[in-house]
Amino acid sequence: EAAVFVLEKRLLEKYSKKDRELIIDAMKKGVQQLAKIKHPRILSLQHPIEESRDSLAFATESCFGSLANCLGFYDNIAQPIPKEFDDYKLYDVEIRYGIIQLCDGLAFLHNEVKLCHRNISPESIIINYNGAWKLSGFELCIQGSVDG
Repeated sequence: EAAVFVLEKRLLEKYSKKDRELIIDAMKKGVQQLAKIKHPRILSLQHPIEESRDSLAFATESCFGSLANCLGFYDNIAQPIPKEFDDYKLYDVEIRYGIIQLCDGLAFLHNEVKLCHRNISPESIIINYNGAWKLSGFELCIQGSVDG
């Protein structure tokens, strides 16, 4: 099983050509980072990004949804909204364990990969069907020391 992420280029028409190119380049960069980084707390890429005239798409390990989806934000999810999200609630223990998992992933990125994520948000935190929280959204990351 896999999750397929798709960006329909027509959704970018409201931006200038230069901004559209920047957005597409950033998305490609983010997926390229997923391909390089292997860790239990980082979303696992299963199929690299492919570009057509109309869209960009790539596949990852199977996902339940983003933390944003679990919190009731559905702007980035296929319609109709899956029934699993009806009255969905995260328990305190799930939130605590999720935060620990994110800290583990960030420690790996900072200490081993020497990468600064720069895009931690509910949309970039993916939850799989086992309840594991994983980092994605590497479009804004930068290489280098994060010691300050």
